[in-house]
Amino acid sequence: MDSQAKYCALARGDGGVYLRMPTGVGYKEKIWDHAPGSVLVEEAGGIITDSRGEPLDFGLGRTLGENYGFIAAGKEVHSRVLEAVRKAKEEEQAGKI
Repeated sequence: MDSQAKYCALARGDGGVYLRMPTGVGYKEKIWDHAPGSVLVEEAGGIITDSRGEPLDFGLGRTLGENYGFIAAGKEVHSRVLEAVRKAKEEEQAGKI
């Protein structure tokens, strides 16, 4: 399923979270894969941020290189997913994962 279909499913309520984290192999997400879908999610009442909770910046060129992954979810779960990602990153840095 391509990115736009995932965003549409989320906006329709057919999913709870769309989470993408960098793989560390140098790939950078392209804005055209995510800008239209982010509008769909936001208009449906959801929230989309990077994994630090910052708004996605689509004005940086062709990629989302300055954004660290992204989390798209409904308002009721976005903060919980953001907290889980934060905790996982802390554990990874501490060598627990």
